[in-house]
Amino acid sequence: MKIIILGGFGFVGSRIAFYLKKKHKIIQASRRNGYNIFNKSKIKSLIERFKPDAIINCASFHGGLNYINSTPATIFKENSKIYYDIYEVVAKTKLKPLIINLISNCAYNHELAVQNEEKWLTGEAHDSVQPFAMAKRIAYYLSIFYFKEFGVKSKNFILPNAYGPGDYLDPKRTHALNGIIIRFIQSIKKKQKTFEIWGTGKPKREWIYVDDIAKLILFEFSKNKLPLLTPVNFAQNKSYSILKITKLVKENLKSKIDLKTDITKIDGAPLKQLGNKKFKKYFGNFKFMTIEKGIGETIAYYQKKIN
Repeated sequence: MKIIILGGFGFVGSRIAFYLKKKHKIIQASRRNGYNIFNKSKIKSLIERFKPDAIINCASFHGGLNYINSTPATIFKENSKIYYDIYEVVAKTKLKPLIINLISNCAYNHELAVQNEEKWLTGEAHDSVQPFAMAKRIAYYLSIFYFKEFGVKSKNFILPNAYGPGDYLDPKRTHALNGIIIRFIQSIKKKQKTFEIWGTGKPKREWIYVDDIAKLILFEFSKNKLPLLTPVNFAQNKSYSILKITKLVKENLKSKIDLKTDITKIDGAPLKQLGNKKFKKYFGNFKFMTIEKGIGETIAYYQKKIN
């Protein structure tokens, strides 16, 4: 298959490209190679030139909770526009490539104890992530509406919090677990005596190693089992608190730094954990990276990157 990956040199996109290149022709698209995916005409020329069988949208405008809440209009506008532009362009082409949407689990109802697909879109996303979450919900609605009117086919995958090598080095822009690791390494280098946990440390999150996302998408392209439109969680149904994750980072680094919480920082939703019943139906006993090994791999990467 010929597959365009929007945001193909980014954190998630680059790893998906690495794995899919083994069996498919991959076009990685981003500003880096002249395709500004925030520009509709660039998306149009990209699709017309390469005539893909599928498009994986890894492009997003994001950051940590404090970044999202300081730029809510920009976050919502830029992310919504990406989705709308993709569907508009694909709808007007004779070739109708499959669109793969990667949707954050922050778009779920924040009051659910376990986020199961049948509860998708019931209730509100947490206030702390509303701008980003609402844009992700728009992606789902666009997949429904453009299929009904124009026959554009989509698959919607819902992801927990991603972590691993290759993300931003700025802890305010990077994914949460990566940000903890980056700040911890910086604290050690600065010989600080304490490490600040942003918020209370109590919120629990499900985490997924970035390579696991790529492996699952490769598996889906080889088997083509997942249904059109219907959301599917990429899930283990397992979560860890921010405090627990920070302690695992500390243990791996063999650090004696004291941990303290900064409750002036935003906590976010108290729990985000995805149900995995549907996942097991399609992926069987997929072996996820353990959190301990994943943290170790990520620490090793950032230790080489941080001066």
